[in-house]
Amino acid sequence: KVVDNEVHDTVKNILTEQNPKAILSLGVTVTPQHYYTAGYSYTDGAVVNYGVELDNPAFMAHLASFNGAPMGAGTYVFDHVDSGDGTVYFVRNTYFETMGGENVYNATIKNVALKIISSGAEYNALVAGDVHYATVSATADVMESIVQDDLTAVLVDNLGYGYICVNPEVYPNLNERIALTTVFDMSKVLDYYPNGLADLITRSQSQVSWAYPEGADYIYDFDESLASAISYLQAAGYTYDSVNGVFTDTPTYEFTLPSGADAHPAGGVFLRAQALLETIGVDSEIITDTNLIANIKTDPVGIYALAWQSSQDPDMYQVYHYESQADSVIANGIVWLHAHGDSNDLGTIDVVKLDGSTQTMNQKEALDYLAYLIEQGTKYMLTEERAPIYAKALEVLAQLNIEIPTYQRKNLFVYNGEIIDQTTVSTSVTPYWGPLAEIWKISFING
Repeated sequence: KVVDNEVHDTVKNILTEQNPKAILSLGVTVTPQHYYTAGYSYTDGAVVNYGVELDNPAFMAHLASFNGAPMGAGTYVFDHVDSGDGTVYFVRNTYFETMGGENVYNATIKNVALKIISSGAEYNALVAGDVHYATVSATADVMESIVQDDLTAVLVDNLGYGYICVNPEVYPNLNERIALTTVFDMSKVLDYYPNGLADLITRSQSQVSWAYPEGADYIYDFDESLASAISYLQAAGYTYDSVNGVFTDTPTYEFTLPSGADAHPAGGVFLRAQALLETIGVDSEIITDTNLIANIKTDPVGIYALAWQSSQDPDMYQVYHYESQADSVIANGIVWLHAHGDSNDLGTIDVVKLDGSTQTMNQKEALDYLAYLIEQGTKYMLTEERAPIYAKALEVLAQLNIEIPTYQRKNLFVYNGEIIDQTTVSTSVTPYWGPLAEIWKISFING
């Protein structure tokens, strides 16, 4: 292909079927051959394709040896890592302007450092002057401090959402999972994220996505009277002493968080649930597990709260399809439930299918239908064709009550406006385009 009177090699990708995610899956990172193959001795007689030696693990190992010092090909290139605190230093890429277009030119600021800050300490690092820009958790206290400390804040919807998992491997009876959900007062999340810093959501999808079904209601509502919890626990087989108003044989439920209840958005939800359950004789504990993300992959955790980071495409396969090879479908119990949920005694749901018909399904059958919908959702190109399919898939997932979505929070970007020139920071901020998206345009007020 001829570009600006120069001949360039090109690569053509031909799809054998429609795939709406294809354009998002074809991102190609430029890797300079001269840098990454330096010092490598090719095998005699091996076929070399533009510097790549095929079918030789030694070649891949050689490339991996550069992971600690990548050359880079964007606005900045790697310079060095501080062996003391791990700060990564970058320097302006003098060839960046060759990317083309009047909007692309070499960075104004020559040197950039990415500093490792402990989670939760980002704002203090800004105030102390250790960093000039940071992504900070948007809490009420932080928002108030930003004004007092004369810093500049940019809020935007997060491409992701919070959720509570009620693991069917631990609680295979659907009625038991529903009973627990009816004591989750999601409004408590807004005590942690007040004044519009988060929205409550009812489906397992970021509401930033076109696939989020607007207007969707909770499948199983919070019931402060506990009538729903009592009814569903009885349906699950537990014994209720109606004279004393307590259950006599329920287990002790464990609500697990990756941090203390006062430091997590779902903490208030669990505390309220604990207090309500106690009034009907149901014991519960709130557990802090700082290694929760790792631990849910090794042993089943009954009830826990975490958050997902969403991708640009709403494909649900990795997290909710029982044939997914990801750890997530083991951690949330979907793989286990598909193998063991083929019994009406464990609970059923009435599914209104895409064709309008209604079918009563046990949990395995519902997971099969969910898998079908997930697969169908990737067979159409237009969002208006895909959206109803995803809406139905999210509805079935909500009926199964394995993952209960909680909130959609805001991302908060904070920087020191006395050092960074605010007029050079991107103002068209979206979940896909941050304030530093055009970092080459950023400049300091002085120097």
